[in-house]
Amino acid sequence: MTDTVSDNAVALILASSAPDANALKGRIREALLSEGLPSWNGIDADIFTYNGRTLVLARPAPPLLSRPTLSHARLKRAK
Repeated sequence: MTDTVSDNAVALILASSAPDANALKGRIREALLSEGLPSWNGIDADIFTYNGRTLVLARPAPPLLSRPTLSHARLKRAK
């Protein structure tokens, strides 16, 4: 495995086909921790496979957009 790590991106080249999501999360977190960086709360990743190898480009996921609560007034449609 080859990796490049920064606080806002991780690039991994794996010598195998793409592992499952949990294994990928673990590898990304290991790469961050090996560089002394904190792991991210959420991960966005692009995964490319070719000729038995896998390229993973990962970055921290942005926070979820705030959603309106039930206490917000609903719009009434005109009839």
